[in-house]
Amino acid sequence: MDLRPFAVPPPELPLRTERLVLRLHLPTDLDAVLDYQSRPEVARYLLEEPWTREEAQRQLDKRLRRRHVDGVGSGLSLVAEHAGRVVGDVGLWPADETLSRGEVGWVFHPDWTGRGLATEAVCAVLDLAFGHYRMHRVKADLDPRNTASARMCERLGMTKEAHLRQDWWSKGEWTDNAVYGLLASEHAAHCDHAAQDADPAAAQRRAAEASRSGTPEEQAAVMSDFNAGVVEEFRAHHGRVGGPFEGSPMLLLHSTGARSGRRRLHPMVYRPEGSSYLVFASKAGADDHPAWYHNLKAHPHARIEVGDEVIAVRAEELPRAERDEVYAAQAADRPAFADYQARTDRVIPVLRLTPTVPPWS
Repeated sequence: MDLRPFAVPPPELPLRTERLVLRLHLPTDLDAVLDYQSRPEVARYLLEEPWTREEAQRQLDKRLRRRHVDGVGSGLSLVAEHAGRVVGDVGLWPADETLSRGEVGWVFHPDWTGRGLATEAVCAVLDLAFGHYRMHRVKADLDPRNTASARMCERLGMTKEAHLRQDWWSKGEWTDNAVYGLLASEHAAHCDHAAQDADPAAAQRRAAEASRSGTPEEQAAVMSDFNAGVVEEFRAHHGRVGGPFEGSPMLLLHSTGARSGRRRLHPMVYRPEGSSYLVFASKAGADDHPAWYHNLKAHPHARIEVGDEVIAVRAEELPRAERDEVYAAQAADRPAFADYQARTDRVIPVLRLTPTVPPWS
């Protein structure tokens, strides 16, 4: 292995992925980066306090110079653009003077989390680290309380190599540090799948497509396995689900089969509306309604699990005008739903689940 510094020319930029453009910072990025770096919920597990405008300008000036990993103290700092909007940033820098070991870090706008964009961006930067820069290993340091980033490291195939107790002095307290590492030999086997699996639209679409192929028994098995994994994670983490649904509000719907009369269980994303829950019969853009929609139309009384709570509800389908308004808001907040509707000629129904007294005990 060539361990000499300055052996690699600058990479060809921007990097382009399925949904992102990763480019060098520009002076005009100040407001876009400040929009998320100034938020307390973003800075919670970072070493720095939320940025002021002055701090954002100082940090941007530093990032404008981070254009290439070519020596000690160097680095590559990229912003991630999705549909022309800055949604986050990713950095890569050397961990030693040989440049054979690197470190990666990322911060993303909370309005754009839960869609696999951060995973997609870090995958691209890891490709650069191991391909262009020929690094042997890359690590990520993070606060262990940052469970979303920890799950992302695991999706990327990174191994948790250390949990260092009270290793960082940050914001007036000693905090723990978790070290995740990935070797060049491990990267190719994980990264592409991690980026796909972190995209809710793609994951649901693959499951829906798989469920429409093969025999009825094979179709049922595919969806059963997919749903069972989500249900298991939901219950293990008190209603929180990572992977393709990270950051999305989730519930488990217990319905009664329209024809069989048997109890059915379906995990799904919902939209809160006061004390009610709005659910979308998208089936990832398939041309037919999901089974649970027919179940609720035939038997509107149901139960849902939200977090650790079980709630009795009654389902009603929204009339078209109200449905259009709600769906437009959901698609604006979570663009995967716009993609679902674009894939089918059917109007995707929206149902309201209103808490009520259960019809069974």
